[in-house]
Amino acid sequence: MAIAFAVIAGLAGLAIVVCICAQTASPDAGFSAAMGGGSGGASRKGGEDLLLERILKASAVVWIVAAVALAILEAHTGPLG
Repeated sequence: MAIAFAVIAGLAGLAIVVCICAQTASPDAGFSAAMGGGSGGASRKGGEDLLLERILKASAVVWIVAAVALAILEAHTGPLG
């Protein structure tokens, strides 16, 4: 069971990296837009950026849930047990 959670967490982490690398950002967006802020950027985003943003959010939730489940499982059974 722990191996399954480790694989899920790894795949979700990889999806996070790919989504961040594939998103386009305007050069004048600044630091706040890069970190998820910025109010004016949503109206200029294309359909692909919106899709990548949704995939990124879902992947982040899956990664956190899998990491917490793996930590709880390993605390009770030992490493990858």
